[in-house]
Amino acid sequence: MSAVSSVSDVSDMNGQQESLRDQVFDVAESRYGAKLVRKWPDKNPGYVVLIHPVSRKWFGLVADIPGRYIGLDNIEKLDILNVKADPLLVSSLLHEEGYHPAWHMNKEHWVTIRLDGSVSFEQIEGLLDMSFTLVG
Repeated sequence: MSAVSSVSDVSDMNGQQESLRDQVFDVAESRYGAKLVRKWPDKNPGYVVLIHPVSRKWFGLVADIPGRYIGLDNIEKLDILNVKADPLLVSSLLHEEGYHPAWHMNKEHWVTIRLDGSVSFEQIEGLLDMSFTLVG
């Protein structure tokens, strides 16, 4: 398990800054005191788990995955964020642009958010707050 020492350590592997990705990391560290961990650094260096500092449970997963993993036609990689949410909210979010059934997580309690600008950062922050609270 590889801990990430700073937000810049989890930037895009090509040296490009992914602003929404970086904003998620910044909020996770500064607001929640989350530990950012690369669970699979050799196989999936773009996957970073957001770990609650008290419960030590995941409240988020940032990953770079092919779009086809979440039902998109493209095979290019894109950044996503998985967060835990109330099942009723998950169900309603799936009707909005930028939200998908949770990739690689329980689809009733988790939702995938594309970090491509289709969802505002204000909405992302609200969902991070909810996820943090639910796992705490």
